[in-house]
Amino acid sequence: MLPTELLMFRVKADVVEPKRLKPTTNNLKLAETLIRTSEDNVGKRRADLDEDLRALEAGRPDFKVVRGLAHLLVNGSSTLAYRS
Repeated sequence: MLPTELLMFRVKADVVEPKRLKPTTNNLKLAETLIRTSEDNVGKRRADLDEDLRALEAGRPDFKVVRGLAHLLVNGSSTLAYRS
């Protein structure tokens, strides 16, 4: 589950509607990059992964999407292992 600060939604007629990420070419490439970055950091320190993820989101207007996908990948149901 995403933390509150990463949720994207709109309120329409007193109803909260989540914004869903469309499977566009750019979004799929972003997901692929995040997966590859996570895989490249398996067995390394979590701080190394966090540094790589910060570099990916730097200067991007959609940094919230990057953070959200990374959060789901790292803290969701993935089975990747990182050292503390």
